[in-house]
Amino acid sequence: MPINGATARSSRSPASWTSSAREIERILGRFPPIEAWGGAQYAEPARLLSENPLENLRNIREAAPHLELQALFRGRQGLGYQPISNETLKDLIDRSAQNGIKVFRVFDMMNDMRNVQPSFDVLNAYNAQHPDAQLVIEGAISYISEPPGEKRAWTIDEYADYAVKLAKAGCHEIAIKNYAGVGGEEMPELIRTIRARLKEAGYEQMPVNLHMHGSNADLAVEALREGAGKVDVAIGELSDGPSHPNLRTVLGKLLAAQGYDIDSEEVRNHPVLRQLEKIEQVIPRRGPEEAVPHRSRAGRTARR
Repeated sequence: MPINGATARSSRSPASWTSSAREIERILGRFPPIEAWGGAQYAEPARLLSENPLENLRNIREAAPHLELQALFRGRQGLGYQPISNETLKDLIDRSAQNGIKVFRVFDMMNDMRNVQPSFDVLNAYNAQHPDAQLVIEGAISYISEPPGEKRAWTIDEYADYAVKLAKAGCHEIAIKNYAGVGGEEMPELIRTIRARLKEAGYEQMPVNLHMHGSNADLAVEALREGAGKVDVAIGELSDGPSHPNLRTVLGKLLAAQGYDIDSEEVRNHPVLRQLEKIEQVIPRRGPEEAVPHRSRAGRTARR
C-alpha cells in the first residue's frame, strides 16, 4: 500500500493513542509505518503532560506489537532541539530501536550532511550488530520555497544532488520532507528529478517518499503517479488542515483514477474501506480523558 501513516504524530499524546494503536492493529492487522515517535511526540508529553516518552513508546509497542513504528529524527539533535554528543546519540538510537522503532526518518533543517551522517553511522552500526533488527534509514530532504521575488535557497537540481549524497551515506529510502506544505506544484517535478538523478548514480531502486502537510489529496495522488514510493497520510478527524491528506480521500482518488465508481455499492462495501471506517470511528473515542491530567506551566514554575 503506497501510504505512510502520520496519524499518531498528529495526535496529542501517545498515552491517549495507545488504545487506538491496539484497535488499528486488531482491525487492520499489519499496516504501513506509523510515525509515533520523535518530534512533538517526544518533547510535548514530557514537558506538558508529565509523561515518560519511553514508557509511552513501550506501551504502544506492547499494545500493537505488529505495527511498524517510525521515528522523526533530527540528525545531530536527535529527538530534541540542541546538538547532542555522539555517545548520547548512540544511546538514544539504541533505546528507540530496543523499544520498538523500526524506521528512522533522519533530517537536517539546512540539508547539511554533517548533521545527518553521525545518525546514519550509528544506525548502520546497529544493524550490523543486530542483524535481525533490520532498521530502515529514511534520509529526508528538507524542502523550502523561496520568498516571493527572492532567489531560492535550493534549486531542484541541488535537492536531487543532496538525495544522491543521502543514498551514498547509507540510507535505504529518501523522503521529501515538505513540512510547510508549500511549493506543491513543484513536487511532481522534484520527484521525477530526484528519481532520475538516483538512477544515474546507481540507486534506481531506492524509494522516494513524500511527506507534506495540508489537505492536498490530489497532490498525493500525482506524487504516486510520478513514482513516489509512499505518501504520508492521516486518518479521520486527525487529517487535513495542518496535518496530512486524508487517507480515505486519497484512496478514493486512486480508485477513481483506475476507473472505479467510488459511489458504487461494490466500492463502498469493499472490506478495506469497511475496515477503514471502523478505524475512523475509533479515533474520536480516544480523547483527552485517557491522557494523564495536564500539569500547568504555572504549577511547574512554582516547584522549580
